[in-house]
Amino acid sequence: MHFEPLNIVLFLLLLAGCQTETNTIEQRAKAQQHKTEKLLTECEPFLFRYFQAADDRAMASAVIYPELLRYSILRDKIEIGALKTLYIQYGSNYANFSIGPFQMKPTFAEKIEKECLKYQLPFFTANDTLHTTHTRALRVKKLSESEGQVQYLLAFLVVTRLLFVNYPFSSIEEEVRLYATAYHTGCLNDIEKIKQIQHQKYYHTDLWPDKNTVYHNYARIALYGYKHSTFQ
Repeated sequence: MHFEPLNIVLFLLLLAGCQTETNTIEQRAKAQQHKTEKLLTECEPFLFRYFQAADDRAMASAVIYPELLRYSILRDKIEIGALKTLYIQYGSNYANFSIGPFQMKPTFAEKIEKECLKYQLPFFTANDTLHTTHTRALRVKKLSESEGQVQYLLAFLVVTRLLFVNYPFSSIEEEVRLYATAYHTGCLNDIEKIKQIQHQKYYHTDLWPDKNTVYHNYARIALYGYKHSTFQ
């Protein structure tokens, strides 16, 4: 087979670009490893309380790993006090933001609550999903606490497990990719959509994305966390 010199050059440049991007995010993950593990350690009592099986803790820590990485990078820049007030008073149409190390948004929590009601899971009641300042304040309070975030994480994994109950996972890697994609996108009821977007790049570590923002694949970083984290 004959390759034109220009095509070879373009191929090598493309390959180099892919390697640079991969190395950059993995290097950042490695550099932040101590901080991400510290964040997990802070939540460890609750993770062991709500996820008694080691496999469940491994999956839970994997799907939130990219969020822990992002939080560890941006921790000193995040200021959401005013946004919390806007959400409580007026709802998600006025303010939707990521809270805490797991970077959960109020709209994500609302979705989990509704899915739990649909499956008749005992995590939430119908009153928890009402659109009132009181319920929004309780939701923000819960999302702001380590135990509350772990409880939402548990509810997410139970809901997602029900979604995938008959899905034939080919490997643990595929399972981590699909669960992580569902977590980050908030897609909790459409397997085909999750499969379609699992390889897309929509994750970044900027406080506010702009034209220079570099996007990465969330599921791939979750896999990195699954393979390299010492938390089980």
